[in-house]
Amino acid sequence: MTVPSTSFPLRRRKAWVLSALFVALLWFPALDLVFGIDKNPVRSRVPLTFPKFELALTTLQKFPGQVEWYLRNTMGFQGSLLRLNGLFKYHVLKTSANPQIVLGKDGWLFLEEDIKDYRHVYPFKAQELEAWVDVIAARKRWLEARGVRYLIVVCPDKEQVYGEYLPDGLKRAPAPSRVDQFVQAVREQVDVEVLDLTDTLRAAKDQGRLYHKTDTHWNDLGAHVAYTAIVTQLARHYPDLTPIPRSAWQLREESYPGGDLARILGLKLDLQEQALLLHYPGAKARLRSGTAITYQTLDVGENLQVETTSPNAQIPSAVFMRDSFGEALMPMLSEHVGQAQWLWTDYRFPALEIDAMRPSIVVEQWVGRTLINYKAENPPQLQR
Repeated sequence: MTVPSTSFPLRRRKAWVLSALFVALLWFPALDLVFGIDKNPVRSRVPLTFPKFELALTTLQKFPGQVEWYLRNTMGFQGSLLRLNGLFKYHVLKTSANPQIVLGKDGWLFLEEDIKDYRHVYPFKAQELEAWVDVIAARKRWLEARGVRYLIVVCPDKEQVYGEYLPDGLKRAPAPSRVDQFVQAVREQVDVEVLDLTDTLRAAKDQGRLYHKTDTHWNDLGAHVAYTAIVTQLARHYPDLTPIPRSAWQLREESYPGGDLARILGLKLDLQEQALLLHYPGAKARLRSGTAITYQTLDVGENLQVETTSPNAQIPSAVFMRDSFGEALMPMLSEHVGQAQWLWTDYRFPALEIDAMRPSIVVEQWVGRTLINYKAENPPQLQR
């Protein structure tokens, strides 16, 4: 059968259209990378920058891998693709779009790695626990030689407080958790003050929701419970120290985009969070710049070093070694400290900064998952 000649131009036009669409699809990611067309959030918490190129051997060796990592994490329209995938799996398949995130009950999200310690299935080996004890003992000796008090504050992962919202069927082993092992060993073998906030927060759940549903962190209500316990502990050494009661703080509720767990699922804009925020009208503490101390408690960013001052000080000076849970504590605890340095150190001991400041006390605050994700170690100054 003879094909009419008019069909050839039509086929040719279709081929050109398909080719053009194919080329456009290839270029779309690059266009988004250059012009930022896609406004959907990506998994990274902070904006990524293109790797810096230098004519040095080490740079030349690492640069290709750095570029590959950058492009993989900033791929054009990644946010839209993550969001579509997340929406389909969350609403249609009723499952998580990322193995790191566990879907709980009533809209609660949890971090999969935190559940390890909740289930008590990853206890310390004897040598691991001994290493942590040795590290803490060395820190205590080093601080005592300089006349500096030392307090360790352990903040519970939210699974430890709101385990009832985890999926059914998660069994807990009879062995103690890593946090339980650490607290007992350090108290008994090193005689360091360790404030484990787990039971305190569990007992305060009737005061309101203490953690974000779509984020790993506590909210301002949870932070105030922790703040009260920390100040009460510190009052053993500073008798004039009393916590500012909850009734003195103004509570407001605002709708925010979802937290860090929602972002990892690609659903930051879809899983809205009702944030519970506290404001103290009588606040006197300030940042070193003189501005008020206000920090986010949802999808927390890294403020590596912050200095605060307060005229209401019962504690002359302090260094707070802290992680993201310390963000919400900063406006509260700063009211009681004349000069404070808040250091995000990735759980490394900041010997140089402490030596330079010679504070009255060092408060080392970290979340429970630290004992799974980080190795016990000290800087060279403490190993001499």
